[in-house]
Amino acid sequence: MAISFNTSSIISTLGNPEALLPLAIKDTATSLSLTHFAKTRGGDVEGGDRFIDEIGTMIIWLGGIPFFRGLINKTVYKAASVDPEIDVRVLKSKQHKSFAQKYATGNVAESIGNAVKNEKKVAGMFYGRFAGATVLALGAYLGLTALRQHFTRKKSEEKAYKTFAMQNFTKQMHDKNMPVPFMAFKNEPSAADKNNGNTPAFGGLTGKGLQVFMFDDALNTSIIDASILGVRLERSRNNSERAEYLLKDAFNAVFLYVFAHLGQSKVDAAFNKVFKKPVNLDARVLDSKDLTDTLNNKAKFEADMAEFEKFKNSEGILEFLQKNPDNIITKASKLSGTAATHKDKTTIDARKFIKTEKVEGIAQGLKELMGSAKGSQSLNKFVKSTRNLKIASILTGYGICFAALGYVMPKLLYDVLRKRMNKGENTFHVENDIINEVKERLAKQA
Repeated sequence: MAISFNTSSIISTLGNPEALLPLAIKDTATSLSLTHFAKTRGGDVEGGDRFIDEIGTMIIWLGGIPFFRGLINKTVYKAASVDPEIDVRVLKSKQHKSFAQKYATGNVAESIGNAVKNEKKVAGMFYGRFAGATVLALGAYLGLTALRQHFTRKKSEEKAYKTFAMQNFTKQMHDKNMPVPFMAFKNEPSAADKNNGNTPAFGGLTGKGLQVFMFDDALNTSIIDASILGVRLERSRNNSERAEYLLKDAFNAVFLYVFAHLGQSKVDAAFNKVFKKPVNLDARVLDSKDLTDTLNNKAKFEADMAEFEKFKNSEGILEFLQKNPDNIITKASKLSGTAATHKDKTTIDARKFIKTEKVEGIAQGLKELMGSAKGSQSLNKFVKSTRNLKIASILTGYGICFAALGYVMPKLLYDVLRKRMNKGENTFHVENDIINEVKERLAKQA
């Protein structure tokens, strides 16, 4: 029995290194684990501090850019009468631009025509939207940082004054007239809030290097991630907190970004080697009736492959996709999202950029699947088992990431690094600093 299309779509998304859902799942597990470690090692105050930092950051990190980008679409783009769905790479590529102008219909054709006439304006708005959404998301994180540090300071001072039997803590706070969200930005921060090092400098990403991040939703978030790390390092309340952020973000860089793009492919290759079944095709393709029907018709499969090679060497891959809608490569490209379609799931959306190298990868994957299936008594069963291996490969990748981010990293952070930085103690150093500060204040008042 085939899994439902909705289920295969979820599996496909889970295995997509450019999607946000895998990042959300992995980071949720990491955040909950770190919060648990914080509460059990550092107590309630650190548990609250960590919860606000991790969950709040995740919401801003993953949702900030999409939210502000959508807001800009509905305001700036609407006012300028520019279609926000147009990918500027379509305008920059002669092949894609020609394809869009040739095959777009209706309102899309009108949008493409307007964009071609105002190419510089559309490109400027696109890059402006990217920069604006990024800056606004980072601004939201600055507000979260101020709120979190105020929360921790307030709870720590309450605890300290209660410990030393002081009743009127609120009256003694020298920042009482300052609005709560901005207390962490006071001109003379306390010892626990001071930046003990220089502000880190991050080199700008420009040109083609930046575009790698702009057109990949997952890598897009890495820019916010790097910016957040910069803020964290600059606003760390002591050196121990700064070192902990560096360790955490080093793990995040490897297991949220590098592993998704490189590590998972290694897991797929290992499954292919061990089980002799290629699992590099998208789950939606492996679950489609079109695939099994084509594999069971050897003549059609070979004809589809030959037609692709003919177009690839003459009119090009984009023309192939448009003129061969019944070819298994075209169907697989649409199913996997490589060739974006309109709501009818059939018509190619000319506004979207198609990575032709991915289409070639699909063709190669289909060839490998057909080659591996030779000698199989039932192609349907072979494809089903390959699909199940694909699921197992994706889950194996998640298991590796969960183990690294949810256990190894927190364990190293709290039970190794923190103890080394704090004379064998893994209690909450920020809270300790604030309590010591209160002690000094009371001693001076005595």
